[in-house]
Amino acid sequence: MLEVGLIVEARKGARPNKASLYGLTFFDLDFCDGKLDITPSQFRRGAWRLYGPPPPLKPTGTPRAIAGENVVLTTPREVEVS
Repeated sequence: MLEVGLIVEARKGARPNKASLYGLTFFDLDFCDGKLDITPSQFRRGAWRLYGPPPPLKPTGTPRAIAGENVVLTTPREVEVS
């Protein structure tokens, strides 16, 4: 998510009690009273848009399921061979 700009690391964590903080780039950044390593001016809102549109979704499942027909969702029963 970092690579495609969906989130940005706003504070680097450290041991023993400093957690990493992340910001979602489709929301505004709240300054949090100086807890962050970046300023709101360094935060690029909408950075995820720089990578272009998402790839188209590929349908999964059987052709009947994709077409919206009724599909039986049970496991096949074993057939006894005499």
